[in-house]
Amino acid sequence: MTPNEAWSGKKPGIGHLKIFGCIAYAHIPEQIRKKLDDRGEKCIFIGYDERSKAYRLYNPLTKELIISRDVEFDEAEYWIWSSEEKKDEGLFFNEDQDNDDFISQDEQGDDQSPQQNLTDPYSSNNSRTDNSKVQPTEVRRSTRERRVPERYKDYETQNISLFCLLASSDPITYEEAIEDDKWKNAMNEEIASIERNDT
Repeated sequence: MTPNEAWSGKKPGIGHLKIFGCIAYAHIPEQIRKKLDDRGEKCIFIGYDERSKAYRLYNPLTKELIISRDVEFDEAEYWIWSSEEKKDEGLFFNEDQDNDDFISQDEQGDDQSPQQNLTDPYSSNNSRTDNSKVQPTEVRRSTRERRVPERYKDYETQNISLFCLLASSDPITYEEAIEDDKWKNAMNEEIASIERNDT
């Protein structure tokens, strides 16, 4: 029995508690959307709003924080971050990397596979090329300096700023709470209240 239940005689509802990090769909009002637009925006559940009875959601595609009461949760599904990383892999270049890393798999596959005789169906004599006369072409390396576009300059710090949204100053363990005077006072007040109410 919880203190709230002893005081009010009702069991507290826990229907609003959701799994942290699950997929949530924030409802888009009819006034904003068009007829064929999505009715919900796919987001990640990151917590509860402190000022209202609403949920805090994060949309990784638009990088927006959304506070909404009209939310549908899919607690069995989580955001797949690897698909986002794969899309962005080709956008960033490390200048210290060897240029061999930038050879595509198709080019590597051509170098490793034996050369085949190719016939030209449109030639008049359908002659085959002689493998001994064909010289393998050398892969040309770019001398251009590769720079990250301006819009991606703050990309590395972006993940750190996301953790700031999730950071909390509340203690996690009992040992941390007992060291803080504020939490000690709160515990003493709670115990005194329980003793006064004989609960």
